[in-house]
Amino acid sequence: MKVWTIQPWSVWLQTKKNGVYYTNENLSQLLHPRDHLLEDEFTKAYCWMTKQMQEKISLPPKSVTVPIWCWYAQDKHVAPHNRYYSNQACIELELPANKVLLSDFDLWYVVLMDGFVPPDDMDFEKYSKADDRIKALPELEKRKIIEQSWQHIFDVKKDGQWIQGCIWQINYDDVIKVYHHHDNHRLKIFTPKRKIFD
Repeated sequence: MKVWTIQPWSVWLQTKKNGVYYTNENLSQLLHPRDHLLEDEFTKAYCWMTKQMQEKISLPPKSVTVPIWCWYAQDKHVAPHNRYYSNQACIELELPANKVLLSDFDLWYVVLMDGFVPPDDMDFEKYSKADDRIKALPELEKRKIIEQSWQHIFDVKKDGQWIQGCIWQINYDDVIKVYHHHDNHRLKIFTPKRKIFD
C-alpha cells in the first residue's frame, strides 16, 4: 500500500541518517498547541487513536508513544505532492496494509471535537434525534456511546476523497520517493538508495 506523509524536511534528514524516524511527542505542535482547550481535545483524541492502533495493528516499537499521520488519498488525488510548503518533505512509502490504520479524515474531526460519529447510512434527521437522545443521557453512558461511535471513522471506502492513515514510524527502507519544493518553487524528487542499518 502506498501512503504519503508530509513532514518537516528535518524528518527526512533524520530518517536518512538513522534509518528510522518516529514522532517525539514533546515536539508535536498538535499535542502541545498554545490553546489549552485544544491541547486537551487533541491529546485525548491522539491517545484514543494510539489505543486503536495497538488494538487493530500492533503494539508500538520501543520508544514510540504516538503515531505518524499519513495520506492514503487526498481530495481523490493519490499523491499530495503539491500540498506542502518549501520547508517540508512529502515522503512516499510502500507499506504492508497491516502496518497502516486507515480512517476517514473528515470524521476524524468529529473525534477531535469529542462528538458523535453517525453510521454511514444515517440521514440528518435520524442523526439529530440520536444526538439529542445522547445529550440527555448520564455522563458515563453518554461517554460510552460517543466513543463507540468513533469506530465509524475506520469504515473507509478505498475510493474515498480524504483518507488518512496512521503508522508507528518511518523506516528508510520503506521510502520510495521524497518530494521537496525548493524556495525557487522547483520540485525535486529524491529516490533513496537502499542501505542496511545496524
